[in-house]
Amino acid sequence: MRPSILIKVSVLLVAAIFVIVAIRNMNRDNVERAMAALGVEPGTSESPGLQPSNRALQPGEERYNICRNRIHAIEFEGGNKVEEFKEGLKLRWLAFQNGQPRELGYLEVEKWLSSHCQIIVKPATEQEIETISARQALTIRYIDRSELPIERIGGLFFRIEGKLFESKDFSDAIEELRQLAQFK
Repeated sequence: MRPSILIKVSVLLVAAIFVIVAIRNMNRDNVERAMAALGVEPGTSESPGLQPSNRALQPGEERYNICRNRIHAIEFEGGNKVEEFKEGLKLRWLAFQNGQPRELGYLEVEKWLSSHCQIIVKPATEQEIETISARQALTIRYIDRSELPIERIGGLFFRIEGKLFESKDFSDAIEELRQLAQFK
């Protein structure tokens, strides 16, 4: 028998033993600890897959996915928007304020998207917002030309697809995007 075949068989045998030991030691607690070490959490039925674990969900909270498709633009009330443009193979993010474009750092916007595609929300009721009159519109446009209109009520309440939510997470994310785009 040639030495190279003996080495290959030995490596495969060691790998097989390693896989068997790993499978025997897998249980829910070990997998959850490994996922927490990687910074992800399991998804929900509305938002399947692994989710970023920027913070643990509190009782009554849930994750809401605003990135059901690739985001093309986020338009604020008053005409300000952050929009992606493609020129050949080059992608750029531009901020438009009063119709004037300003290029943004591509990676900064992509980091913002990856951090805030899953927002933490808490269902709210109409009684909680009945005294609030300040309302703003926000529209997320996707590359497939679909839109997600969002009504911002006061500072922390949002109406998305007819459902009312309270979300400090989303409010902070919008303000972070406004600062990134240097909107006043």
